Amino acid sequence: MNCKSSVTTKEYFEEKGIFDKFYNILKLGDFRKDVIRLTNLAKTKYNVDEGNIYTEDDGGKKAVPNFKVFSKIDGIKTYNEKVKDNIAKEELIQDLKNKIEEETQSGITKEGDSNTNIEELYQKAMNIKGEDIENKLNECL
Repeated sequence: MNCKSSVTTKEYFEEKGIFDKFYNILKLGDFRKDVIRLTNLAKTKYNVDEGNIYTEDDGGKKAVPNFKVFSKIDGIKTYNEKVKDNIAKEELIQDLKNKIEEETQSGITKEGDSNTNIEELYQKAMNIKGEDIENKLNECL
């Protein structure tokens, strides 16, 4: 898993001059304040309670990332993105189903193949499920 949150958090600390690119702590007081604040954020926003996001080593001279915390945050973010993506796809499918149903039931009574195509399209749209969303969507369109 790509630890994106550890990278962005490290960049944040570096930009504020709290530690350098080698994790050497330059502002111990600020480091401790931000570690507590960001650890609490991980607990409240992502329900991740695996200790502080960073610990201190070498008598407060070195920052040590807690990759377990960052890994869990990234996992939750990835899951949330997939859920949002699936919800958006399901909403799109539902919109298509509704439009097709409206068209079918609004009295489109054409002769021949056009009528059959609308009915087939309607049936395909009504049978769309989870994993097949993109394939079925392409079939319908």
